[in-house]
Amino acid sequence: MAISREPRRRLVRSSLYGLALALLAIGLWRSATYVPRHGPAHRRIPAGPHRNADPIRPPYDLVAGELLRFIPSPDPDARRAACRRAGLTDSLPHMPIVSVTFVYDNDNELRFRTMEVGYEYVPRRLTTILQASLGIPTWRIRGWDVAQQIGLSGDWVVRADATPEALMAALQNIVRQAGYPGFQIRSLRQSIDGYVLRGQARPNQEPIELLPPVNLSEGGPIRQTSVEGFVEALGNAIERPVRWAAQPKNLTIRWRDHSPARRALGMPLTPQLVRRTLDGVAQRLGLRVDRESVEALIWELALEPQASP
Repeated sequence: MAISREPRRRLVRSSLYGLALALLAIGLWRSATYVPRHGPAHRRIPAGPHRNADPIRPPYDLVAGELLRFIPSPDPDARRAACRRAGLTDSLPHMPIVSVTFVYDNDNELRFRTMEVGYEYVPRRLTTILQASLGIPTWRIRGWDVAQQIGLSGDWVVRADATPEALMAALQNIVRQAGYPGFQIRSLRQSIDGYVLRGQARPNQEPIELLPPVNLSEGGPIRQTSVEGFVEALGNAIERPVRWAAQPKNLTIRWRDHSPARRALGMPLTPQLVRRTLDGVAQRLGLRVDRESVEALIWELALEPQASP
């Protein structure tokens, strides 16, 4: 059936109007999440004599007393050499590498910890650095909104035997030098709510969902880990300490974690979501979830505004 000229014009105008709204929404989202690439955090590492002799030293080797190193704008050759040294020769992805984190042990060897691949439209957020690169439990952090404002693009090297307290002190200095002089980390001891899992656990075939997915059409990767790995992921997802007091202790658990995507988007973690997740764990594994009080060392993040020159 033919469409008259006037409805056809209305259809074209409606399509253009919808496209304009979509572009405006994308622009607003980018302006809200973009952090300017300023300060030394985003300067190219100058080439030096060590690049030709040994591309791993000094970029990825810690010196005596150094616990944490941030490598902005990593040299591709030095990064590839470090990956080979850590045993990743045959498993490097075909997609662009956004960031790699290595652990530097006492034998001066590099071990791979984590890698992010894809296309970096905005600098890697401190939320991801704290959890994935430094291994700091989410429930020890207050001020995730502050961490979401700070972007640092590059690689990380963490000394194997560094304590969390020492890593957080080193991180404060690195973030300040990277263009955020008002960044502060304050430590305090608090009594916080935690949870303990009790009972006789049963194997689960369907994965346990750690928080609802951001998009119901996207499932995300399924992990299969030991009890220790699952409890750590559950605690990081609900931002509360979790302890396993159930049997057996050698159970393998399947789970899927949606918390990193939700945290990156700034989605709130409500008590209702925590309860819903814990209820799902209890139902799927046949366990009881009890609340307990936990004395913990907490780090509060702050970003003080800087006066204009």
